[in-house]
Amino acid sequence: IGKNTLAEIVKHFEENGACPRAKKKHPQPRPPARFISPEHIDRVLEFIKNYAEDNAIMLPGRHPGHKDWHVKLLPTHVSKASAWRLYVKSAKEL
Repeated sequence: IGKNTLAEIVKHFEENGACPRAKKKHPQPRPPARFISPEHIDRVLEFIKNYAEDNAIMLPGRHPGHKDWHVKLLPTHVSKASAWRLYVKSAKEL
């Protein structure tokens, strides 16, 4: 890094301590453009768990590479896109 940048970092550290520097254009940190809220992530996980409980097949026996023996196999006739469409449809019904 350049000499001026290093001087600015040292000055900021001495004034504010160990905290991130704010950008000049946006003083308040903002989430990324494709930010997903934690509540939405929880709803998606709950949907996947419920879908797996209804449609998944439990694999018998122990499988190498998996510490959890409750491995479930989802049906292959359902693609990620069709599962997403099903999720969006069920979310609109709520």
